[in-house]
Amino acid sequence: MNTLSSIIENIDSQLATARDSKDHSSYSPFLSGVQEQLRRYIQVTAGGLSLAVPIDDLYEVGHLPGITTLPNLPAWILGIVSLREEIISVVDLNNLFFSMKTDIKKSSRLVVLQKGQMKVGIVIDRIIATISRPDSDRTVVTNSLLHKAAPEVFQESIVIDDEVFHLLEARSFFAFDRLLNYYDA
Repeated sequence: MNTLSSIIENIDSQLATARDSKDHSSYSPFLSGVQEQLRRYIQVTAGGLSLAVPIDDLYEVGHLPGITTLPNLPAWILGIVSLREEIISVVDLNNLFFSMKTDIKKSSRLVVLQKGQMKVGIVIDRIIATISRPDSDRTVVTNSLLHKAAPEVFQESIVIDDEVFHLLEARSFFAFDRLLNYYDA
């Protein structure tokens, strides 16, 4: 069984490889002889939510640094952290989607999503594993609370060992209206 430190080291290694490689694809042959692209994900839990985050959408995964709170922001914006001389906003997904505050523990981690120059940190409870899955494993799950709360963000899921992991992709997360227009909330 992998320890959390070895899982994080594995993720960091995969992130470094993904950033350094121009060819982000890997292939797996199937019985039909057709090769299907595999995508790499980390499986995480965040406030009881089961998520699969594409490794290509990650800027960083690691320990949660001290969060500096800021006044006059919605409750789902926990504050900011300084990470490698950059200021990153940190959000609570449970509070963003369900208006329920997540307890932050000493063991909490930080996942930083990136799309272009935009970066947002998300507090997670734990990292479960890194996985590779073909696109054919992605399914639309319309009967989940997450999909009902934010269908524009949680468009697809992956089922692993009978558990649904909602895909949290940077392109749809950064396009979420409530995230973009938080000052109107």
